[in-house]
Amino acid sequence: MEYATELLKTLISIFVVMNPLAVIPVYLSLTKDLTLPDKQKVIKISSISVFCVLFVSAIAGEAILRTFGISISAFQVGGGILLSVISYNMMMAKDDRSQTKEEKIDNENKGISIAVVPLTIPMLTGPGTMSVAIVTASKYHNFIGYFYVIISAAIIAFVVYNIFKSADKIKRIIGITGMNILTKVMSLLLMALAIELIATGVRSLLPGLAG
Repeated sequence: MEYATELLKTLISIFVVMNPLAVIPVYLSLTKDLTLPDKQKVIKISSISVFCVLFVSAIAGEAILRTFGISISAFQVGGGILLSVISYNMMMAKDDRSQTKEEKIDNENKGISIAVVPLTIPMLTGPGTMSVAIVTASKYHNFIGYFYVIISAAIIAFVVYNIFKSADKIKRIIGITGMNILTKVMSLLLMALAIELIATGVRSLLPGLAG
């Protein structure tokens, strides 16, 4: 039961940070001129790329941090602060994942490449999502941490695939207002996660506070 709870917690955390529903308008805009086969390729490549980024973050993230001399505790505090900023921007309806004019022109020229940039990186798997994957995989210091992230990554990749596949239908059903409300709810969950990460990191960095 404990394993199922931790897995569910990891799954929800990554999904809330990623917030693929918020990317639907961008996906529709970027793919509006593509043929149906090309759209299907974009969807497939995006979902696979999401899994790959989360997988690499979980497996190699801690090693990369050690290379730069960064402790997991410090990364938890930094990641928590980053997530709190993302949460605030979500609540205030500020989207840092918007594209520049140059990126839009570049993506129009490249076609299918939009599946990786910008849909997967940075819109779906930005720094916040990577932070959650790295912290979750490293805090257990054994295979179970990797298991939680990898299984969550597989489930989320499947969810992203189906969300993009049903993007037009979802937008018609819940509308802009519904998507905004959902984003606000997710921003509150994300802020709670950010505070938990910061508190855990501070306790590790300053063990005297725990007493």
